[in-house]
Amino acid sequence: MLLAERQERIIRLVKANGFMSVLDLCEQLGASSATIRRDINMLSDNGLLLKTHGGAMDAMRGALMDLPVNLRRSMNTEEKIRIAAEAVLRIKEGDSIFLDSGTTTFEIARKLQTFSRLTVLTHDLSVALDISRNTSNNVIVMGGGLKADTITCSGIFTERMISDIHVNKAFIAVDAVSVVHGCMCFAVDEVAIKRQMMNNAMERILVCDHTKFENMAFVNICQVKDFNQIITDSGLDEKLRREILEVNPNLLCV
Repeated sequence: MLLAERQERIIRLVKANGFMSVLDLCEQLGASSATIRRDINMLSDNGLLLKTHGGAMDAMRGALMDLPVNLRRSMNTEEKIRIAAEAVLRIKEGDSIFLDSGTTTFEIARKLQTFSRLTVLTHDLSVALDISRNTSNNVIVMGGGLKADTITCSGIFTERMISDIHVNKAFIAVDAVSVVHGCMCFAVDEVAIKRQMMNNAMERILVCDHTKFENMAFVNICQVKDFNQIITDSGLDEKLRREILEVNPNLLCV
């Protein structure tokens, strides 16, 4: 089977099913896993699908709807790890920080084991549990109604708790970023939490991988200019990078 024909069939299968694993594509197309992975990489680089851990998903579905947290954690993992490593450089012993819910902030949590005197506040139970492995750090869960799909707390009790606390830094995650429309998310009940975290932090840092840019989500959180620092990965389109720098010069691609 020719390269163009095989890749066209991959796109059709992924669009029809929403997600296809490498194994399933191998069986459907009679190709090796190495060949399928190369095809997925090429198609992902051209924006025709989204590469995930072990497979690929439809790029449009990923852009227009919220995805299960376990699937989001498997997407762009290497980029999120690099972003997290850069974000942690901005943290020093004794800091108090808000750590938002998200797959990139989860990678930040994993890197906080080397600290011993942090106060970390989060409404994400997965983040809290990971940080609490180092008992020297003070971890505060901002409780409220539990959302089973994301294992996070939200609602009026969470928002009230955040409103009473002021911290050095807030690391914020979003679902989409647009130069024109700003930073957005899918979950309406997350908006007030993110805004309150930003309002009550001396320094506001946006952490998100390049696939979030120039996408759309359901509700606006803030504008791109509202962050003291934006950390993303080097996969960000050069033209888009220049456009963002015009709005917020504190953009860093790692």
